[in-house]
Amino acid sequence: MSKLKFKVPGEDADGFVLRLYREIEFFEIQNSEEIGQKEKLDEQLDFLSGFVTEPKTKKAVIEALRHATEKQFSEMLGAVLRRSKDEAEDAVSSGEDSGSGDG
Repeated sequence: MSKLKFKVPGEDADGFVLRLYREIEFFEIQNSEEIGQKEKLDEQLDFLSGFVTEPKTKKAVIEALRHATEKQFSEMLGAVLRRSKDEAEDAVSSGEDSGSGDG
């Protein structure tokens, strides 16, 4: 089994909007009642694979993620989603949110 190296992009990392689009897609799939649990798990693996820096090939990344412990998997997913949630909230609160109180 390959060792996983995982990196959550910081606030200065390029591709912020692309990550938000990907997160929206991720949540739409996770919340869909028309998609089975196996497909949802496959989507979680695919989503997390975008934040893995090692191993290098997608196949090896997915295989390594499949062998992660429950704690590792939960921590990786939590770290990515917390970062995305924080970034999304920051973007909304500094943008055109009518409830932001900035106007």
